[in-house]
Amino acid sequence: MFRRNSSLSFAEKQTSVRGIFSAVLGMIALIICIGAVVISYMKKGSAGQLIGSCGIMALLSSIMGFLFGIGGLVEKGTGHILAGIGLGINTILSAGLVFLFVTSL
Repeated sequence: MFRRNSSLSFAEKQTSVRGIFSAVLGMIALIICIGAVVISYMKKGSAGQLIGSCGIMALLSSIMGFLFGIGGLVEKGTGHILAGIGLGINTILSAGLVFLFVTSL
């Protein structure tokens, strides 16, 4: 008469550790990018090597966050919300920074 749906689970899932790392690395990369823009504005565009090194640090951080985000989405039995948020932030930052580096050559 009634069918049981065994795919429903109302137990709270643990948040993926890789997802947390991904979101934190995304926020760090975003803060570095915003800091680089502020420094460039304060120095009126003459911050050369400082801005370049901030950009490379942000790019490396966002690439690592991207990889952690993929790992967090693949984990079974954990919540994927932070992994998805981190993956989204890191994807946008990585693509934007790569575009910025390629077009500035």
